[in-house]
Amino acid sequence: MKKNLIKMISVAMIVVVCFMLVLSSCQHENTSSTKLPDLEELHADSIETPPILLSVTSLFTMGKDTLVVYQQRDDTLFTFWKLPECSFLFKNGVMGEGPNEFLVLDKTFQGRNNGFRAFEIQTSKIKEVSINKEGDFSVTSKKLEVGQMMNRFIFLKDDTYCFMFMDSDSEYALYNEKDGLKPFGDYPEVIEGGNKGEPKMFTYNKLTVSNPSGDKFAAFYAKAKLCRIYNSEGQLLHEKLLDLPKLNDDGTPRLYYSFQPSATDKHIYVLTKEKDECILEVWNWDAVMERRYLLEKSVDKYIFDAVTNRLYATSVNQDSFFYVYKLQE
Repeated sequence: MKKNLIKMISVAMIVVVCFMLVLSSCQHENTSSTKLPDLEELHADSIETPPILLSVTSLFTMGKDTLVVYQQRDDTLFTFWKLPECSFLFKNGVMGEGPNEFLVLDKTFQGRNNGFRAFEIQTSKIKEVSINKEGDFSVTSKKLEVGQMMNRFIFLKDDTYCFMFMDSDSEYALYNEKDGLKPFGDYPEVIEGGNKGEPKMFTYNKLTVSNPSGDKFAAFYAKAKLCRIYNSEGQLLHEKLLDLPKLNDDGTPRLYYSFQPSATDKHIYVLTKEKDECILEVWNWDAVMERRYLLEKSVDKYIFDAVTNRLYATSVNQDSFFYVYKLQE
């Protein structure tokens, strides 16, 4: 009887250990691969615009049918366009320190039904913009008392924000008014240290984008074909490294990701450029690259709209067009 009891306890302990190992692997998957999805060609519809797209900084959507173009260097910062036809609606927003004005804004915006949220870099202020039917702005501001410059700023759920934590053993930090500042995230070992004295933000340069729900975000690195997925509490959920050559054919370091991604609840859309080819990668939130598209037109700024299932993009080489690519989520 005693032997049976000991045997049952041993079996139970083994089951518990196995369960914990499975649970741990589900919480953080670290995988590497060299396999890429087959490259598919994707053709664009070219929509000519009035001559007001001069130097596009970023694109985002607002409500169910509005595309917003932010142009940091233009006299009027924002232009608004009706989707899916990309017809011009109105423009507004000026540079300045007045109540309805803006200093330099981070490239990540959070669109809402009748407005949007933005982060003002110099002042560390969240700017909440409400827009009426006439296109007039009403702006409210809230300063984040963090005590350092916040780069790669993204909005997460429950009024929590994430940004790069510069010159620290932690790669990121979370901030909200209730819990304050919470550093998190180990730097990826697959990226070698930079030049002597180089800030970590350059050595580990990356682009981040949050899920619209705010419950997680993705990071794509410039110096490694690496995707990491974190939840809104700073826990690393998934990590995928594609083991590809680190140098170009001419011996120069290869730059993997340098264009701001776009995300929906289901996918992340991230642009890469290889030689003369403009390639759109489609990743899911388990850090798996599902599709690759060769884009007919080379673009630089883009946003995927889940309502119309289209990628809207602009090119620095041709500032009189929107390029529209039809995709399926």
